[in-house]
Amino acid sequence: MTRQRLWQIEMKAAGRCAICGKIRGTDGTRTHCRAHADAQSRWTAPRTRAIYRGDPSKKKANNALNFAIKKGTTSRPTACSQCGLNDTKINGHHHDYAQPLEVTWLCYVCHRKSHIDAMIKADRP
Repeated sequence: MTRQRLWQIEMKAAGRCAICGKIRGTDGTRTHCRAHADAQSRWTAPRTRAIYRGDPSKKKANNALNFAIKKGTTSRPTACSQCGLNDTKINGHHHDYAQPLEVTWLCYVCHRKSHIDAMIKADRP
């Protein structure tokens, strides 16, 4: 584990920003202080919009899955279904956006690998 990752884990446990160490929001859902949270959203929002603009069914499928998780009809497992890693957030990977609740639960590394493999199979850059 890298020194930076250890710092982030330590700061998260202490209720502080993972970047600068300042005290973050009191609601317990923030990982960064207000300044870094705003900067992060300015960076990620355009990328997210661009991804969904290309295929609106992705957004519908993601929203349906997130709603099912919040409602309690679907639960997010604690371990990756491919590698078994359980100390990170697990993401749902849709194979077919027409079936939004049928997902494979993968860690970040396995999720990226599945997208790269799909791009190679489709022979796209």
